[in-house]
Amino acid sequence: MLIAAILAILLGTGLGAVSYSYFAEMPSPQPPVRMLDIYTQKGGLGLNESGGIFEPFDIVNVYAFLINGNTAIRGAQVTFILKNPENTEILETSSTDDSGIATIDFTLSSEHFISGVWQVSAHANIDSEVVKDFLSFECHSLNAQIHVYTKRKDTINTVFLPKDNVSIEAELSYKDNPVNDVQVMFEARFPNGTVFLTQSSLTDNFGVASVTFQIPWSSENVLGVWHIMVESTVYQQPVNATVDFECRLLPIVLDVYTQKGGLGQNEPSGSFVLNETVYLYAEIRDSLNETIPEKIVSFEIRGPNGTTTLWYVKSTNSSGIATALFRIPPVEDSIGIWEIYARAEFTDTVILGTVTFKCESV
Repeated sequence: MLIAAILAILLGTGLGAVSYSYFAEMPSPQPPVRMLDIYTQKGGLGLNESGGIFEPFDIVNVYAFLINGNTAIRGAQVTFILKNPENTEILETSSTDDSGIATIDFTLSSEHFISGVWQVSAHANIDSEVVKDFLSFECHSLNAQIHVYTKRKDTINTVFLPKDNVSIEAELSYKDNPVNDVQVMFEARFPNGTVFLTQSSLTDNFGVASVTFQIPWSSENVLGVWHIMVESTVYQQPVNATVDFECRLLPIVLDVYTQKGGLGQNEPSGSFVLNETVYLYAEIRDSLNETIPEKIVSFEIRGPNGTTTLWYVKSTNSSGIATALFRIPPVEDSIGIWEIYARAEFTDTVILGTVTFKCESV
């Protein structure tokens, strides 16, 4: 009644802007709210925000920001609990700095790394009041790699012969660092697609796992393109790779050379001088690149301009090599280019070989 009377007087005097709220009871001040917010260097600041995605060997920095109203709380102890996807807990503590932030660092080493969602909680006790917050972040392996090669006698090769030994090497790495003691599964398939080999091997300190096998002979399945597949898991990330190699036969060859060179098809020998002895060699190699013993080889030796012609007939020894020798006549007509021809028969096929050399006066 008193307030109503006062309002009536004010309105009567023209002060109609006066509100009833002017006379209402003022609210009492509330104490500042204490809050704790946790986050990582990849996110999570704020309510229900993700802490980001991490990989093996990453360092996870977990921060806890503790405030009382608008004021940072310094020197308060914060307890962190990290729970991996297998529900194993890791307990850490830290105190807030002058900015009200407590920090812990956690390395996702090969020992601790587990793929999936990690849960993080933090709490602090301020004047008998417990404040807390929760956060989750993901762990995934994203940068694992595997490379595969085929080798012959420690050299990368993609063409092989029947009976050759094939070495398959797989290199595992993560962020360009080798990954050791990891199992790799190898599979080799014949050109027709049927499985020839399945075998596993562990990577060494260089991240390399390998298997070796010999191409069988004889088999109609071995000639053509073989298919190799390798697969593994690096920090729970599946990786795989493939490589092909060809298995084929070689043409049968007769290779002629001297003690001064010429080994290889159509390769010239080194030079000789007058009155020097020339040793001739002939190898017959089959489609598997193997020398053949006890085969007859005939040599025809032609001097410069047809001045000298010699004939020899020899048999290959147990190493598959036929040998003949002659001395260059010490006459001027012997100076120039000499030609050596060899002839043999193998599986009803005539095969030929040749080599040349130069004769000089001195």
